[in-house]
Amino acid sequence: MNDEPKETEGPDPGANPSARTTATARGPTRQDGNVSQPGEQGGNTRPAVSAGEATKATNGQSAIPSRKVAARAGTPAPGARTSPAATDTPGQQQEQAQQEQEGSLKDVTIAGQMIINTVTEYAQIMKPGRVITQAEGMRQQVSLCNAVFAAINTLDADFRSVLTAILGILHRERDTAFRETHLFRYWDSVALSKNQRRGFEKIITLLKTLADPKTRQTALRQVDFERLMQYGLTEKGRTRLAAYFGK
Repeated sequence: MNDEPKETEGPDPGANPSARTTATARGPTRQDGNVSQPGEQGGNTRPAVSAGEATKATNGQSAIPSRKVAARAGTPAPGARTSPAATDTPGQQQEQAQQEQEGSLKDVTIAGQMIINTVTEYAQIMKPGRVITQAEGMRQQVSLCNAVFAAINTLDADFRSVLTAILGILHRERDTAFRETHLFRYWDSVALSKNQRRGFEKIITLLKTLADPKTRQTALRQVDFERLMQYGLTEKGRTRLAAYFGK
């Protein structure tokens, strides 16, 4: 048996410093290598960092997760204003467009308002699925024709506001009362002259084509504007209509 005294085992030089529990006269060693000062609470020290976590830290990644929660992608910051176009439903956007249109009609004359009312009434009465008599259908067609020509040929100061309102109705009801299969119902029986009939067919087609402001500029390059204004319009009416669409 070897009677030589055994050397006291000290800390392993290759061990992780954070795993050491050596207590010296200077006091316990903190994780960062500094000596803990008197009065420091042991419960406030962070847990030891493993070798794997330490490797992540050296690669620029935090070994200890942050207390802050990252904001989700696409979530607006508190107090940030969101764009109405990104949050409003199609119904809300249409209602907003109608409110803006109503605001622009405050200064419309009585004659202009009557024209708008006539077109609005036509869209309601002549919509698909509603049963009407031939006499009522013919009357509505004549009323629509007269309203459109009156708006272009006779209005002056409120012409732009009224035509904007008419285009809005044509666009909103493009798949109902103003779709191709319904627009010219009872047309062969209406009491209109040949020039009136031809003029209305061309003008209503032009207005329908240009009713959508999003596709208007593209459509203007594709239609024969002058040819569509040959019938039913006065010289002033053609000038007003061309100026409205920038022709």
